Amino acid sequence: MSKLAALGFRTRIALPFVITAAALVFIGLFSINAVRSLVSDVDEVADNYLPAVSEILNGALRI
Repeated sequence: MSKLAALGFRTRIALPFVITAAALVFIGLFSINAVRSLVSDVDEVADNYLPAVSEILNGALRI
């Protein structure tokens, strides 16, 4: 705790804002990565699985 007591008033006020800003940047970058992964997975489902399901449903309706 002595290091915290040695900090100046401005540093004590600014430090929580800096930590919060760094956490916000980290969460933002993590979220961008998650959205890119989600878009990739949705594209894969749309390209690979939906046409097959459509063909199955069309075949079932023709019977």
